[in-house]
Amino acid sequence: MIIEKALANASARSSLLDEEDRVWGHDGEFVQLSQDGSFRLELGGQIQLRYVFNHQRLSADEELDETEGGFTARRTKLMFMGHALDRALTYRVFAAFDRESGAAELQDAVVGFTLDEDVTLRAGRFRPRFAREQVISSRRQLAAERSLVANALGLDRMQGVAARFERGRLRAEGGVMDIGGELGGDETSLVSGRIDAVMSGNGFDAFDDFSSEPGEGLGILLGAGVAYRFEELEFDTEDEEDSLQWTVDLTIEHNGASLFASVIGAHVDPAVGDDFTRWGVVVQGGQRITDNLELFARYEWGDAGDDSDKLNILTVGGNWFMHGHAAKLTVDAGYGFNPVSDFWSSSGANWRTDANGEDGQLVMRMQWQLLF
Repeated sequence: MIIEKALANASARSSLLDEEDRVWGHDGEFVQLSQDGSFRLELGGQIQLRYVFNHQRLSADEELDETEGGFTARRTKLMFMGHALDRALTYRVFAAFDRESGAAELQDAVVGFTLDEDVTLRAGRFRPRFAREQVISSRRQLAAERSLVANALGLDRMQGVAARFERGRLRAEGGVMDIGGELGGDETSLVSGRIDAVMSGNGFDAFDDFSSEPGEGLGILLGAGVAYRFEELEFDTEDEEDSLQWTVDLTIEHNGASLFASVIGAHVDPAVGDDFTRWGVVVQGGQRITDNLELFARYEWGDAGDDSDKLNILTVGGNWFMHGHAAKLTVDAGYGFNPVSDFWSSSGANWRTDANGEDGQLVMRMQWQLLF
């Protein structure tokens, strides 16, 4: 009897909370919201399943080629977002699972505070706003993967604080980051900033991806970023290296057609040896053929600042949108006109390092994405 009463009481309390204190729903993510609006929890996820075909020449003299292919879970993420106690106090936690071991790894852990309608602060682990390709989520890219230029010359996730100002057609953010994340010993710090201006269009919401919807009006976004990386070393070492990174980009969208162009550079000042500059160019565009089918092309060129061959890649492909980016099939193929050096190669993007003088690497990717 006592147990039955306890169970009935617990059931009544649960029912009361569901009906009077909590609201459930789905507005792009699963949402739990308190009636007074002081608490909000969004649950979301991302799955990218990819088949990859990679062909490269190992030696032209001996006519040796190597071909690799197979399936990979490129990205598997769980996302927790919302606000707590007050709408001005926000949070975001992203967990990513390793595509080989399946081990969970913290990707983002951010606490935000809205000072007023124009200024917000955030602190934690995140990627500073710098290169536009990295500002755009991996969920909303044009090709199956970001360019090798953005991967190599952009910024990784790190710990720090940032402040953002946004009013009308102008948005600016600056931050101070700690790359090492450990106390004591050698430390590497970074100061970064980015500014975006909507030159034409209704606002920033139209530029949260690289695609343009049919019937969409003319939108033009101009952006620029800068980052200075410096090391504070406990002991003198030849590995000490400061760098100044910069980028400028332009995005144009109109009636199903999109164009994006960017230049990214880094001037490196090593402790030993001469200064040198790395830089690259990316130009990509897409065109909606139907409401659900988009064709695209991307060209990227890069100079690693050493004696290696220049990066020189052309990628073409298409997107089939079943339900926008939430259910999307992407198929693309890229060809390297020059050898891909170790600086540019990326296992995540499925481009391998070529042998010296061996060009012609071919990468084909077919990716299915589901967001929930």
